[in-house]
Amino acid sequence: MVKKYIILIISIFLYAGSSFAQNISDDYFEEDDGYTAAHQEISANHTAEDASGGYQFKNDTLLTDKENQLVQAVFNGELDIVKLLLDNGTNPNILYSVIKDNETIGKTTLMHIAIAGRENDIFKLLLSSKDININQLGLVSLKENNINNYKEITPLAYAFYLNHIDMAEVLLEKGADPNKYPAVFFASNENALNLLKKYRADMNILNDNESRPLFEAVKANKSQLVSLLIKNGADINKPDGSNNTLLYTAISLGYFDMARFLIDNGADINSHSGKDKITPLMAALARPDHDAGFLRYILFKGADIYRRDAGKRTPLFYVYQYTDAISMANVKESISILMENKADINAKDSNGNTILHIKPQDYYQIYSSYKPDINIQNIDGDTPLHIAAAKDNVKSILTGSPDRKLKNKKGMTALDIAKANHFDNTTAYLELSDKESLLMLGAEFGDAGLVEKAVAANLDVNKKIQGHYPVYYAAIGGNPDVFMKLILGGAKISLEPDLIYYVINSFDQSKDQTNRVRLANIFIEKQASLNWDKYNSLLHILVKEQSNENKGQGYIRSVVNFAIANKADPNVKDNDSRTPLHIAAGGKYESYDLVLELISGGADVDIRDKDNNTALFYCASVPYNKNDVFAALLDNTQTDINARYGDKHNTLLMEAAANGNKIITMMLIARGADDSLVNKDNKTALMLAKEKLALFDTSLVDVQNSIDFHNYKDIADKFLSDKNVIAECRSGINEECKKYYKPVEIIKTSE
Repeated sequence: MVKKYIILIISIFLYAGSSFAQNISDDYFEEDDGYTAAHQEISANHTAEDASGGYQFKNDTLLTDKENQLVQAVFNGELDIVKLLLDNGTNPNILYSVIKDNETIGKTTLMHIAIAGRENDIFKLLLSSKDININQLGLVSLKENNINNYKEITPLAYAFYLNHIDMAEVLLEKGADPNKYPAVFFASNENALNLLKKYRADMNILNDNESRPLFEAVKANKSQLVSLLIKNGADINKPDGSNNTLLYTAISLGYFDMARFLIDNGADINSHSGKDKITPLMAALARPDHDAGFLRYILFKGADIYRRDAGKRTPLFYVYQYTDAISMANVKESISILMENKADINAKDSNGNTILHIKPQDYYQIYSSYKPDINIQNIDGDTPLHIAAAKDNVKSILTGSPDRKLKNKKGMTALDIAKANHFDNTTAYLELSDKESLLMLGAEFGDAGLVEKAVAANLDVNKKIQGHYPVYYAAIGGNPDVFMKLILGGAKISLEPDLIYYVINSFDQSKDQTNRVRLANIFIEKQASLNWDKYNSLLHILVKEQSNENKGQGYIRSVVNFAIANKADPNVKDNDSRTPLHIAAGGKYESYDLVLELISGGADVDIRDKDNNTALFYCASVPYNKNDVFAALLDNTQTDINARYGDKHNTLLMEAAANGNKIITMMLIARGADDSLVNKDNKTALMLAKEKLALFDTSLVDVQNSIDFHNYKDIADKFLSDKNVIAECRSGINEECKKYYKPVEIIKTSE
């Protein structure tokens, strides 16, 4: 009789398309409690399709005919045939070839096959054979992390893996060695562990990967299994074969809840791990996803903040183990927590390096407030400044006024190192006086305290430093308070004629855009309002920054407002006779707020550029969503809605239709635009839309689903060709056009 498990068994042992555990979770526990039904019994829900890939019994050419018959009988669950063959002396310990991709990858036993199919009668019959090797290893497919891996394990271990506890108990009663291939690694519930404990299984045994059962449970992040193992005698503080502790393993994997569980259950919080002698606190700090809550917890529980690793590094050094993945905010928070707990900011490693030697470029942003010794020399005589010079990055460390004259063991100063490496910028910084550095860097970093130190030292605030005056660095830094301190200290804005442009161009470089606005307004108030001829492109640049470059969204408007209030001309023209309104109307990005600001400040909607186009034409002709802008301009125009533009003599309706601007087309129809007019090429708006529509390759699904295609189709097939729709739009009763309908007086002007 062919049993229901045959397809599953053969498919696994002959080919690797599936495994005995394909319906068994690789996780030890579900999120609720214990094993699910899938762990209790292998599902028999295998269809004929499962066998269609060639999963069928094949003779093992290395076995005799009787041995192959015995294997096939075990596969098929044919108890009588198995008994007959065993009674006639067929070897119960035969090894059957496991085939994968037409190659033999190992051997398995009759016991393993019987356990897989849960053939209890055959299983017991095999066990009753006087010559049976109960601890013989066999190759099986184990599912680990959703991947099938092949391993040689004992029948006992395999019974526990499949959660066949009854079979496991029989094996143990018959003398199976629980530590032969550590069965405890496959025990996944309380019944299994209690059974193993009864038969004196070693709960701390090492496997061939130098791991212990507790470590595997922690790696699976299963606190219930960890608890069961501890309850049954597993030692929470016994390291693995690589001398890593359980707590270190949990933290290194980012399992902070598991780590709390281990600490609360007696894990040594200060034990070292591995050849580098890393403590749990160091491991927590080395994680790229710093968990501030866990960091405070582990320190509260007694983690030693002064403990050192094999390289004499304290936990402080471990904040930067994964620098690229850690945000500056996380670094600051971790350092702050360590310093709150009295960490030694000047601690040295075995090479004499402090944390500043490791990260001199972070002195200003992170360490300056903790007042470290900035001139400590390591075993090579290098100070943090030497290291910074070699990295071509000295600005941050210079804010601490380090001793520039100190030499390392090679007799070199930091300046010597910069020159030797041809680092021109670093060389220039190091050649400045200490006070000049403070003034320049204080202005650039937006640090009023550093600027005050320099000003208090009677430093000339109108002296060039590296080609620019201090006000330039203040503009780059973006701190209006620093800017004002320089002005009050006698700094002259007029010395930097392009200063306002530096301020405007930096809108995307600062998180504090409000300060940029204040800075721009200070400049406008102090100088630009006195001579607008000199700064007549200011409004154009402001509008371009937002509408073309997408900078300063929501902030530039207030600068435009302030400039106009200080007598900037909203109708000033550039070399192409475009006003700021033209720029805002044709820009790629959101500019509705700028358009409203310009109009309220006196911008003329109807001014034409050198190509005879107004801002309305710009809106209609660009492929961006400028619908709100167009509506605002339309509400303020005095030009005939059917006026002509450009060398083609297109109307706004023609331009909108030709560019697939469906909403603007609807808006114009609703406002009374004449759809019968023709341009210089004798084409109507409808003709222009149809020309573009014909260019789409409608055989492509992506084209059929594209917004552009449907916009052109609606324009051509509905809003410019369906007379009923056109009439409804113009009367304000069409649902789609209704919100754009607004009767207006059309003022005729010369074309």
